[in-house]
Amino acid sequence: MSARAASPSVSPIRNSASTACAVSSSTPPGVSREEFDGYTHPLLQRTQAYGWAPLIAGDQRVAFEREVRQQGLSDFSILDLDSAGGARVAGVRAHYAPLLYKQTSGIQGAPLGADVLAQPARRETLDKAREQGVMVVSQPLLLQGVAAEFASGVLLAAPAGYGARPRRKSCPAVVCCGMATSRTFPT
Repeated sequence: MSARAASPSVSPIRNSASTACAVSSSTPPGVSREEFDGYTHPLLQRTQAYGWAPLIAGDQRVAFEREVRQQGLSDFSILDLDSAGGARVAGVRAHYAPLLYKQTSGIQGAPLGADVLAQPARRETLDKAREQGVMVVSQPLLLQGVAAEFASGVLLAAPAGYGARPRRKSCPAVVCCGMATSRTFPT
């Protein structure tokens, strides 16, 4: 296949990556749920979902969960998901990146509170994004909470406000974008 023939296939992921970059660079660390929805809702075309996950130290977990509950999500907890998408309250660990906001294209997606760092492939992607201060695309993985025909995809992750090139210790949140490869690269 020539490079010319490959270009149209790569174009959708490049466009979605550009959109994810725009969202993450314009999303301030203290963004509200309404502001996040305003940034992301108009952008759901070839993507399955956008999510915003703050980085929480283990010793701040209880206070963080209490604050989110006081803001109206009365049953919020940081969660671990199993391979079937079932949720349970997360175990104790040093750091968490719970999904606090999400905008989806008519799918359920991962539940609010799902700890993106709890799953190795997602953790690797988020760690690279935080350490390098740029948007990173994961290896192929299974998207959660979507129909089987859309489950194969990739995760794009970028530090919130990454235009300032934050590093791991100063990066307060990560913006994620889940893309089904069947929608991005239709057959």
